[in-house]
Amino acid sequence: MSGIAVVAESSIGTRQRIVESALQLIAENGVGGVTMTAVADKAEVARQTLYNHFPDVESIITETIETHQVESFGMLCSVLATIHSPMARLEHLVRHFAAVSVHHPPVVDLQHGLSARAQLALQKHDSAVLRLIEDILRAGVDGGEFRTDLQVDLDARLVKRMLDGVAEYVASDPATVLDAVGTGIRTVLAAVTAQPVHE
Repeated sequence: MSGIAVVAESSIGTRQRIVESALQLIAENGVGGVTMTAVADKAEVARQTLYNHFPDVESIITETIETHQVESFGMLCSVLATIHSPMARLEHLVRHFAAVSVHHPPVVDLQHGLSARAQLALQKHDSAVLRLIEDILRAGVDGGEFRTDLQVDLDARLVKRMLDGVAEYVASDPATVLDAVGTGIRTVLAAVTAQPVHE
């Protein structure tokens, strides 16, 4: 392997370590806990090395959020691709939101104080998850698993709010994760499978 290739791989490894360190700092102390010094210490790199990769804290936070959201969504889609029942897919969404929030703060907690670019990254992720929920609801209605009077666009937004609620609850007390998942699954499924109310 050439010297140039070794340097390139080393550079990629350092950048990944910086991003992972920033994600850990966000999880531990929120966005306010991310400083150039804190990231350099956590990643065990010199401050000059850090500046070689990122010009400022905002660029670190933005790339960290973008990387985390892409990886999280990719893993979610990979698992959902193996689940055929819309009901089981919704159950997995509840588990996914709870599991992610045990280690990382919910998206809603990150939005305050972020740059427009960082907020856009969060919004893109939110939109992708919302489309995913809409697809699951449509499949559930078409397949007879879900009630036929669902307003998919509106119900998807309400389901997303419930998922965010599960994530926030678990993040505030990770020890409640099993109870939160069980209750979350029951609540979400009840919302889409209960019989329509006839007036």
